[in-house]
Amino acid sequence: MTIQIAAIVLAFNEAKMLSLTLPAIKALVDQVIVVDMGSTDGSASLYARLLSGNDQVVSYAQCNLSQFGFAHARNHGAKFTTAPWLFSIDSDEWIDPGQAFALRREIAAERCDVLHVLRRNYAGEPGADIEIDQLRATGRFEEETQRRIYRNRHDVRWEGLIHEEICDRDGNTWQRASRSDLVLHHLAQFKSHSLAEEKNRLYAYMVLRAAIVPGYRYGTNPFWHSTFIRENVDYLIGQANAYAYGHRLPPYDRSAVERAIA
Repeated sequence: MTIQIAAIVLAFNEAKMLSLTLPAIKALVDQVIVVDMGSTDGSASLYARLLSGNDQVVSYAQCNLSQFGFAHARNHGAKFTTAPWLFSIDSDEWIDPGQAFALRREIAAERCDVLHVLRRNYAGEPGADIEIDQLRATGRFEEETQRRIYRNRHDVRWEGLIHEEICDRDGNTWQRASRSDLVLHHLAQFKSHSLAEEKNRLYAYMVLRAAIVPGYRYGTNPFWHSTFIRENVDYLIGQANAYAYGHRLPPYDRSAVERAIA
């Protein structure tokens, strides 16, 4: 029996990056669900050209991110597929289509519900052209593991406002996930200055929101809403309030942040 896998891809004004990463994703899985947050950069034409069959583009209001977080957006995308396995891939992550067989083999061999992948975060210049083969040969990257492959089951879901993690009925799955040989090539450093800066501001806003509203911390490593904020409080408040002013959201008061992380 063929294992069916659906990719869940979050996207906002990522047409340039998706022109590279989406064909590779298409070659890897059986279905692509793009969760588009109101792109205005011609992404719709790209989707029409590259997506086919039972692929879907579903809408998600970008304003929901600051309130409900990336876990909410990822779980929203999962509602539109019945594939038994999900692969959460970001718009700026490329994966070698040659790993398609290995992906299915590893899923078939595992009895667990969640698999780790290796992610290589490449150094790069904002807006620079990306040559994948040359980039992979340079060795200019840092590696980390992330859980991205999981069973499409109601109790296996993303949790957390930011730096979200996969949880199940027993909580965070980090210690119980199996490791795969798949590699995600993360290309965030090649995004334009404007996209990168907007993302940094959004992340800062959400990190502080998770600190002030304890309910949003579930499923996330405590480092992000404690130590990380203490070490970067001035920068985070500055970035977060820049995002708040630009999106007509309430700004953060420093004393409230300090009380939350005390």
